[in-house]
Amino acid sequence: MAILSTGPIENRPVGGVRPTQQVTVKIDNNDSTNSSSVLLQGYHLNGTRTLYVLELFIVAPNQVITKDYFANFDAFEFVFTTSGPAEGSTEISVWGKSGSGQLIAAHRLVLDELSVSVGPGVQTVTSGPIFRDADTSFIQVSALNVSNDPQTVTVSILNWQNQCPPEEFPKFGFLCGEIVNEPENGNGDGVTIQNGVIFFPPVGFIPVLTPFTFTIPAGQLFSVQAYPGNPIIPPDPVYEVQVTLPTGPVLPVDPVLPIDPIRVNTWGIDGFGFIQEGNTVLHHQFTRFLPTDPI
Repeated sequence: MAILSTGPIENRPVGGVRPTQQVTVKIDNNDSTNSSSVLLQGYHLNGTRTLYVLELFIVAPNQVITKDYFANFDAFEFVFTTSGPAEGSTEISVWGKSGSGQLIAAHRLVLDELSVSVGPGVQTVTSGPIFRDADTSFIQVSALNVSNDPQTVTVSILNWQNQCPPEEFPKFGFLCGEIVNEPENGNGDGVTIQNGVIFFPPVGFIPVLTPFTFTIPAGQLFSVQAYPGNPIIPPDPVYEVQVTLPTGPVLPVDPVLPIDPIRVNTWGIDGFGFIQEGNTVLHHQFTRFLPTDPI
């Protein structure tokens, strides 16, 4: 996982007009086989850092994505979090443009000019192998950001059922109850209720098929749901949850607040919302099985 940033870009008016009125972002995956994911965040800087763009892209092999964003602010910043098998082959550039579409040379940033954000470190925790209950309709992983800063997490929900290596379950993400997946054909239908069963995969949204990376704003809750497509099949209907999260403490000297900036729980839940006790792993039960690595 890499976090790239334009850094704060000054855009004060010159002659009464701000130089950049629009920003064009180009994302290029030059891997011919694998996909990558890019979380894009745009911030308006005006005394405070205000999020005004939030989009997640699944970039297919050899795909190029071009997006235009409003940028008529005195200052702004764009941050990109990349992950997935083709992360190393994914390139990003940012282009400031005037109201007439002319490029603003001072606001042109290609890949080598984007800065890499450095933090205290990340680590991966695991639930270990979990034998899926026959009544578990979906697996939910909830990550609560208890810090005062945005925190980036990556959630993997791995299907080990009678196979090695495992594969990622299709996943849907929700920030404070609002789905963050890309809609199919620009139109998602949201929650579906069938025969009283309220937990069905969201209709009209594209599932994430790679590890799900997302930056959680301060004090907010991000949840990932995976809906296994197959019933349990003996002898080994097993899955695993892995979460990569920051290691920096909230307040190192405070004995009351939890140390971890992100608190993670996972449950197996049936279609009516009942938790399957044997498929529950709480925050303190996750195992830190990889050493701390720098971001």
